Amino acid sequence: MKKLMATLALCALSIVASAASTARDPAQMRDAVLRKTGGFIVAPARGRGIKVVDAKSGVPGEVLEKFQKSVSTGPRFAIVLSEGEPGARYMPDDKCGAVIVVTDDPYSPLTVTVAPEQGWASVNVHTLKADAPNDELFRKRTMKELWRALVYMMGGGNNQMPACVMKPCVGVKDIDNLKMDQACPEPFREMSESAKKLGIAQAKLTSYRRACVEGWAPAPENDAQRAIWEEVHRIPDKPITIEYDPKIDK
Repeated sequence: MKKLMATLALCALSIVASAASTARDPAQMRDAVLRKTGGFIVAPARGRGIKVVDAKSGVPGEVLEKFQKSVSTGPRFAIVLSEGEPGARYMPDDKCGAVIVVTDDPYSPLTVTVAPEQGWASVNVHTLKADAPNDELFRKRTMKELWRALVYMMGGGNNQMPACVMKPCVGVKDIDNLKMDQACPEPFREMSESAKKLGIAQAKLTSYRRACVEGWAPAPENDAQRAIWEEVHRIPDKPITIEYDPKIDK
């Protein structure tokens, strides 16, 4: 019995020591994952995307470019910017699965208008500058409303996450009180489901190893990726040979 207790105690100490060693050295864990996977990369979204049409809204190009970048790196949808004319009709087509029109319409009291079934939304910035905000505040308001229009159009909704632009808002003051100027990941799942129905391409996050196997990986950038690249593309020493069988291969 004493020997059994001693053995169990040694096993317990060994487990604790191993766990402590692992906990003390997260760098080794990261290196092991890197050697196995090569890290994670994003495959570009190929196919129909979301088109943002600036219908002479007066919104600075930097704001629209920032929105484009945040959509590309957040939910990872394909998204393009284009210019248009006020009052013209812009709808999804063969090249884009959804459209967001940015306007400056003094005759409309609406800020965000959404038609999810048609993959269409509009952001009217005229209401965002009615109280003559400074340039920085106007840019922040516009960025937030672009994101809110996108989420609503793509099937997402309000939430109570502190760091999210999708908290319930009534009026421009509530928009100003939002701490973030883009959506948190909470609605991304619903948005992805809508993207599939609308035919919108979404970039894929995967390991460098998987990208090598699938044949689209970029050139390796470090030793771990280089080793994986050479492993996947190595010519077998003993290639598989298939012999012709007249009874089967007719």
